[in-house]
Amino acid sequence: MDPVRVRVNRIIDFGRTVSIVGIDLTSNEPVMVHVDHRPFDTVFASQTFADQNKPTVFEAGSLTLCIDVDIDADGDDTPKRAA
Repeated sequence: MDPVRVRVNRIIDFGRTVSIVGIDLTSNEPVMVHVDHRPFDTVFASQTFADQNKPTVFEAGSLTLCIDVDIDADGDDTPKRAA
């Protein structure tokens, strides 16, 4: 699996789910990453998969994901809502 580098344009906070929207730096294609704060078993159990649509699962014990959100230039760290 190739590394993914995304230029983030927007972060959308839905409470239990956060979506990160941006552009893949390698392909210039749009990317949306969803971070779900619910227990995995709960989310997985609610999904219905036909045999051909079963998800591929990768073991990622050595994966570290770090998402830093910089504050605005004015020093205000209050989240900004999109218009």
